[in-house]
Amino acid sequence: MSGDRLLTGSRAQATIEALAGALLLVVLGLASLQAFWVWRAHAVAAAAAEAGALALVAGGDPVRAVRESLTPAQRQRLSLAVGEREIVVALRPRSLVPGISERALRVEARAAVAEP
Repeated sequence: MSGDRLLTGSRAQATIEALAGALLLVVLGLASLQAFWVWRAHAVAAAAAEAGALALVAGGDPVRAVRESLTPAQRQRLSLAVGEREIVVALRPRSLVPGISERALRVEARAAVAEP
């Protein structure tokens, strides 16, 4: 093996540790991105529930108000329950792992109208 340089001893150990560290940073970055998407879905669901509750107070259509406050992509991941004085908005956040959002990830927000 003339001209080939083999990593031995501490150099090989350092290379392995550097690769493991880089992998750990990638995993932490992806986990942070997923956490952000869940947080954002909850914030959007809360705003949509509030829009629906305001429509209830004004005598409007709460379902329409909720749907109009969401983007088309968010509407596809929406579950909505409208009661006499309460709106429950549930969204499935985006997911890095295909299919997991439908099974495991779901955020929910409620908004209620106080009695006069």
